[in-house]
Amino acid sequence: MHNDKPDKSSQSAAISRIRPFVGPALVSLIALVIVAPAISESLWIDELHTAWSVDGSFGELLERTAQGNQTPTYFVFLFSLVKTLGLNEWTLRVPSMIGWIATLGVLLAIIRNTKSTTFDRSLILGWAILDRIQWFFATEARPYSFVQLLNLLAWVAAWRLLECRLNSTSHDSRSRRYQGMWCLCATLAIYCHPTAALVTVWQWWTVLGIFLANSTQELPRRGLAPCRSPSSDQSSGWRTTWIAFVVSWCAVGLAAIVLCLPVAWTMKSVWAHRSQWNSFAGAGSIWKSLELFPAVPILVPLIVFVAASFCLRLLWQRLHESNRAERKHAGSTVSSAGNQPSSVNILNIYLFVFWTLAAFGPWATGFCAAYLDIAPIFHRRYLISCSMPLVVLGGLILCTIPSRFGRLAAGLIVIASLVFHQGTSTLVLTQGQLVGALRGEHWREASRYVASQFAAGDRIWCSSQLIEGNLQQWPPQEQLANYLSFPLASIYRPQMFSDDGTETDSLPNHSSFWMSALQQSLTLEGRPSNRVRGWLVFRGRVDDLRNRIVRSNKSGSMQGHKIVLLSDRPFGTVSVANIEFRKTATGDREELLDGRG
Repeated sequence: MHNDKPDKSSQSAAISRIRPFVGPALVSLIALVIVAPAISESLWIDELHTAWSVDGSFGELLERTAQGNQTPTYFVFLFSLVKTLGLNEWTLRVPSMIGWIATLGVLLAIIRNTKSTTFDRSLILGWAILDRIQWFFATEARPYSFVQLLNLLAWVAAWRLLECRLNSTSHDSRSRRYQGMWCLCATLAIYCHPTAALVTVWQWWTVLGIFLANSTQELPRRGLAPCRSPSSDQSSGWRTTWIAFVVSWCAVGLAAIVLCLPVAWTMKSVWAHRSQWNSFAGAGSIWKSLELFPAVPILVPLIVFVAASFCLRLLWQRLHESNRAERKHAGSTVSSAGNQPSSVNILNIYLFVFWTLAAFGPWATGFCAAYLDIAPIFHRRYLISCSMPLVVLGGLILCTIPSRFGRLAAGLIVIASLVFHQGTSTLVLTQGQLVGALRGEHWREASRYVASQFAAGDRIWCSSQLIEGNLQQWPPQEQLANYLSFPLASIYRPQMFSDDGTETDSLPNHSSFWMSALQQSLTLEGRPSNRVRGWLVFRGRVDDLRNRIVRSNKSGSMQGHKIVLLSDRPFGTVSVANIEFRKTATGDREELLDGRG
């Protein structure tokens, strides 16, 4: 009997220690179940660049990452991982999935500090977990998942810093700790990808702007914290700490700039070729720009519910105006509350402003930069760090709905609008799949098909449609030629090829130069060019490939030759054509000869 109480107390203590980890563990399990099937997909073109970069030596790593407009920081980590565990989809993608799960953990920690119930938090996490854009980057062999994680941590450090300064006039150690945390996270994010600097600038100005806005309100009559009437000595001390914070925050920003100078130097050549990014990024209409992140399906239902809740409360008060006793009691309550302003109310206002700027500040800057032709950076991969702040902002709006039933209805409608807006509901109803194919570039299947049909003497040409392939002069330098053909020279190299991958010839993006490129690739090898059979692997649809062959035959760039299409087959958005490069006799037709039967 004497041991019952200690046993029960120890059990309850153990349960209380484990309880905070139950929610994150459940979230991680759900996230893993959702995104795990996408990990085994064939790598798409950008991920194949990752595989190509980490498949060589360490000296080649630095050169290859720069060739793909990337900094080497994240790829050095992947390089060591690949050399230990081998080159495959799981090795390349699992780090991104771990980064995404960690991001969800940080999101959970943020919303736990809001006035939300356990069910509210589940709804808010559901918005992040059911976002198809998140699924893509969570299973992509690129650094963007970690860029999102580091930027979210930087936003958290920035808000904690503001919270310390808005609640206290002392420049304590916590402020210095949060400043150091922000500088570290922001610097690492920029080293993972330079476009993270767009978010970093907004973080720095947001902290400074909110701090100065609060200071201008409190400076004439009281210290930084509301409800204080300091003496002249206290006012002088407040001004000293105010100057100290501004100076220290400027110093931290300068330190971040100095630490990131090596990245700016390495990306100098990339910036010079930024016009090439227009092939996949750029400015569209305002309505199309909202599709970059699910701002409309998340925020619109919440705003509607908040407006409806306000109107209903107003109507309820009007209906009960006849009861004067309750009216006076309500007035006295409001008056007493109004005479006791609290810093918590001010913090709530700043909290909304903070996360609104976090969600839409970089988004608006990216749009303006693309619209003004400064740089085409208006793309999901460059603005991925706006996604989680958008969820946090939606969670703050959700918590303003007073009715629990209203919050439940609003949260469920947001989930429904999200899955409908992104096509997830259609995929589930038509194919019975939740995730489906996130990329659709089946290079593995295309490579296996070519290997199974390959005959002695055949050639393989790859048209990867990379932006670096927009060249009129052909052939390119050997390094660039290998880069343009890397989909079949890296992880999906056909089995009959040797390890160097030199058997694959690259083709330019413009089909009008295909004839001359084919002729040059055959002539340089010393092979007869009168009749050569081969395989053309094209990143695009089959219909587009057929039209390109037709245009190539009609271009007149190489009179006396033609491309004969023997067969073709689609593999998602990758197409394979069995072709014959044939020298024609005088008087033969110059159009496409279809030999598929």
